[in-house]
This record gives sequence, structure tokens and C-alpha cells, in this order.
Amino acid sequence: MKFKRIAAIISAAAVALTLTACGSEFKYKDNEAGKEGVVITEYKGKSAEVQIPSELGGKKVTGIFDKAFTDNTSLTSVTISNSVTEIGGRAFYGCENLTNVIIPDSVTAIGSSAFGATPWLENKRKENPLVVVNNILIDGQTCSGDVTIPNSVIAIGGNAFFNCKSCTSITIPDSVIEIDGWAFYGCKSLTNVILPDSVNVIGEHAFDTCESLAIITIPDSVTEIGEYAFFLSHKLKASYKGKTYDYAHIDDLYKAINGN
Repeated sequence: MKFKRIAAIISAAAVALTLTACGSEFKYKDNEAGKEGVVITEYKGKSAEVQIPSELGGKKVTGIFDKAFTDNTSLTSVTISNSVTEIGGRAFYGCENLTNVIIPDSVTAIGSSAFGATPWLENKRKENPLVVVNNILIDGQTCSGDVTIPNSVIAIGGNAFFNCKSCTSITIPDSVIEIDGWAFYGCKSLTNVILPDSVNVIGEHAFDTCESLAIITIPDSVTEIGEYAFFLSHKLKASYKGKTYDYAHIDDLYKAINGN
């Protein structure tokens, strides 16, 4: 009995040491003001398979910060805990061996190119050129021709169609609320975009360098538009609340939408 008790104590100590070592592989910081928990800012370990913990330092892990795992060549698989609600831009970008990603339903925000340049994303594109995760369209860069976004999508992620030179038309369903920054940057063959009344936000550079886009109607529902949303889209004439703005007066369009 005495030996069993000692073995149990040693076993418990080993578990504690393992957890401590695991936790020490992650650098983290408090979330921004008004948000609970902590966000992981960097992974210092070399493990091929990584489990994102639900707690660090006694605080709930709610996010993975921008570039936290960028260019990690050891990583092959990542399982994200269901405490996480946000994945930052380029969080796993360039993880050239990452083939397996488990993303829980709790994740409601995914930043620009979060999984760019990974085998996981390449495999997803082969399944469907419109890669949708938790109702967020995170990638459509291999699309061509007329593209219709699924009705389930509520947000078009940053860089989603970045430099997609084969898309000619985009139809966006009335489920979409937000078009994130740089979403359609460099879509040089894009001639037609249908925006529904559900869209509230158009991010910065969203339609930057869409050289063939000549006409777009922005619904009254849009109340926020980012800087340079139509930069270098010289042919554009944009209609908003009954008024048409050519490219020379595009700044007036931004002012009209943003109320300044």
C-alpha cells in the first residue's frame, strides 16, 4: 500500500510537470480591453501535434494572435480548444507541413490569410474552391468565372479572393454582413459585384485594384467603409443612396458612408 501511495504521488507530480512544460511553450497576453481571457501570441515548442489549451495562467484562452504560429515548419496538426473565439491574421501562415486543423464552432472570427500557404488550405481548395469555416468564407483565390457565394456565409474574410485574376462576377447572398479588408484586392477581371442589403461593413482595400469593375451599387445598409476600399479601380462608378460617384470623387463616397 505504501509503495502504491508513493507511485501515485510520483505519477501526479509527473502530470503536473508535463502540464507546466506544455504551458511554457505558449507565450500569451491579456486580451484587449473589454474582452475576457488571454490570447496566445507565440508558440515556442517544436511538437508536430499541438493542442491549443483552454486555459493559461488560470485564465481562459479566447484567441490566437496574429502570426502566433507563422512559418512553423514542425507543425503538422493543431486542435483548437472550444474556448477560442478568434484566430488572428496569418496565425498559421506558412506552416508548410500543416495538414490537419480542428476548428471548433466557438470560433466566430478568422483573420486575413490565417491558414495561407499551408497544405491544409490547399486540400480544402481541392474539395471546394470556396473554403468556408464556421460561416466565414476564408478563401476563394482559386475560383474562376461567375462565383456565387453560399447562403450560409455571414462574412467574407480578409484576403479571401486576393489576386484572384480569373473571377469575373461575384454574387453575394443576403446572409453576408461584412466584407473584410483586402477581400477582393487585385481581382483584375472582376466586372460585376452584387451587394445585398444585409452588408453593413466594407473593409479597407476591399476592392482595391479591381481594374475592370465599372459599376457597383452600394446598399443603404452599408454604414462603414474602410480606407482605399476602391483604390486604383479607376473605371468605377459607385451608386449610394441615389447618388453616383466616379473614381475622381471616390473620397466623397467614403465620407457619405462614414458620415464625416
